[in-house]
Order: sequence, then C-alpha cells, then structure tokens
Amino acid sequence: RLHNSDDAAKRTEQRINKHVPADIQRTLVKDLSVNKITKWRDGMVKQGDDETMRKSKDSANRTLAMFKAALNYAYDREITADPRWNKVKGFAGVTKGKVLLLTDEQITTLLRATEGGFHNLCMVAVLTGARYGELREAKVQDFNAKSGTLTLRTRKGRGGVVREREAMLSDEAVTFLKQVTKTSLPTAYLLTKDDGTPWGKSHQHRPWKEAVRKTAQSRNKADRMPAEAVFYDMRHYHISKAMMAHVPLKLIADNCGTSTQMIERTYGKATEQYKRDMFNSIGLMSGNTLQA
Repeated sequence: RLHNSDDAAKRTEQRINKHVPADIQRTLVKDLSVNKITKWRDGMVKQGDDETMRKSKDSANRTLAMFKAALNYAYDREITADPRWNKVKGFAGVTKGKVLLLTDEQITTLLRATEGGFHNLCMVAVLTGARYGELREAKVQDFNAKSGTLTLRTRKGRGGVVREREAMLSDEAVTFLKQVTKTSLPTAYLLTKDDGTPWGKSHQHRPWKEAVRKTAQSRNKADRMPAEAVFYDMRHYHISKAMMAHVPLKLIADNCGTSTQMIERTYGKATEQYKRDMFNSIGLMSGNTLQA
C-alpha cells in the first residue's frame, strides 16, 4: 500500500488468500521446504490442452511471485531462517501477452460510438498512444501547440517514481488538442468528463464497455469492436500503425514511453514484417537483375 497502491495490495491479498492453502499458511516460515512449495506450485496447474496448461502455469507464476515477495519482505525485516523459497522457480516460457490489434474500421466505429469528454479521451489515446493514467493526469499547460509536443508522466515501480517525457504530436493531434483546450486555463486538466471533473482511476471502464456494446449495432460485422477489447488496445493500435508507416522503432518507443525490446516482445510477427519492410525499402539491387 505504501509503495504501490491500495488496489495492488488488495489484489495481492486476494490472490494469496485464494491460492495459498491453509496448511502452508499455518506453517512457520523456517519450516517451509523447497519440496512443499514446489508441490503447491505444481498443484495450481490445471490439466487440459496445451493452452489451458500454459495459462494456468502463467497464473501460478504470478501467485508464486507474490508469495515469494511477501516472504522476502518479512525476511528482510524479521526472519533469520534460510530463504530456501527462492530456490523454487516459476514455469519457463508460459507468459504470452495477448495483443489485440484493432483495424481502422473498428477504431472508426468505436469513436463514432463515443461522445463528449469520453470521445475526447479516446481520440487523444488513439492519436498519441499514451496510457490512460498519463492522459488523465495531463494538464493543459503540458500541451505545447507551438512545438507540437505533449509532456506526459508515468509512475513506475515502488515508490511511484515519476518519469517524464515529451511526446511528439502529429499535426492532426495538435489540431484536435487546440480545439479541446481553447477555453481552458493552463492549470486545468487536459481531458475531463462531461461535468468538468477529472478522470479518476478506472473511470474509463464503464463508458468503454458501453461504447464497445454500441459498436455491435454496426451492420458490417468486421467493423464491430471485439467484446474482449480494452482501452489499452488503442495504444496497441497507435504503435502498430506507426510501425506500418515505417516510423523508426526507437522513435516509437521514446514517444510512447517504452523500449524497442518491449515492442519487439509484444508485437512479434508484426515487428518481423516491420524490419523486413525496412530492408526492402533500401533497394540494394534496384533496377538490376539478380542471377544465381
């Protein structure tokens, strides 16, 4: 709670209470054995097809990490026993981030299904690729129309260390933000709800679900938003569009507050195609006939 958030603490507590069995909870830390922890870890794996097992192993890894973090926290302060729990490792190669890449038509249908303050929020998310938390905390004074930039802040890690960056905006984004902020004071929030109050944590969920539901009314099935789509998918859309436009990966990463390594891990085949297109654009033998 002190170093992260109440929500993170609550989720950790709920997961540990749900998955750590009573016999382990009643065991003194000094009596915890590698075998006992390993047996518990393996017991969280659901039997079934490959994907079912992968997902359950991924979930078991998260639970094990939380459990070990709690033990390490106690160990650093109170416990003198050997921290043998660190010898138990998570399952390898089971984490698979699901990336839903939306189409232009789906994004268009979504934006048409939104209005007012939420429409503005979604538009800026699409135009910048920024995270919800970054957008809801941005102020009007963070937008510089002259330089075409938007200062965004991300809280990372324990203690909520703030990392600041200047995101370069497209002309379309600058024009839109000029319209949104034309009557606002510099110290006001950049994006607000219809009643003028700022967006709070998780306040985007309800209007997002409503907008996704509305897209189901589209006559063209391909234009409808997938039911599993989330607000963060607009960030994926922005990054993938930038890649298809052959914007350098380093520039995309810097502008979106991530790393080229994270983009490569997240987008997989899309990154491979991006690199292939970049090399194809060089045209080393352009105009010449290749002969074996």
